[in-house]
Amino acid sequence: PSGLWSIDISGSTTSLNTGPAFGQAGWRDNYAHIEASRTTPTVSLLTSPPLQLTGPSTLTFYYFMYGATIGTLSVQTCTGTGATMSCATAWTLSGQQQTS
Repeated sequence: PSGLWSIDISGSTTSLNTGPAFGQAGWRDNYAHIEASRTTPTVSLLTSPPLQLTGPSTLTFYYFMYGATIGTLSVQTCTGTGATMSCATAWTLSGQQQTS
């Protein structure tokens, strides 16, 4: 991860009642989280190593977006490397999605 992301197996964000206590699969599951209640808007990237895909593929993930200052979560796909890298937004979601 880069920027402000944290990887945990348990615990929550520093804002009270705004994040999960553990990952989707329970206490044994790692999850990534970021604190969204900052006074200055931030951009932070969570990237994977390059994937060599040989056919149609699907990305599946869970999200928890709760709180008044939630911004936007986007998934981008990129091809090429270095100066020839080209990225496109494949999915995006903004604002609070959960009620608690």
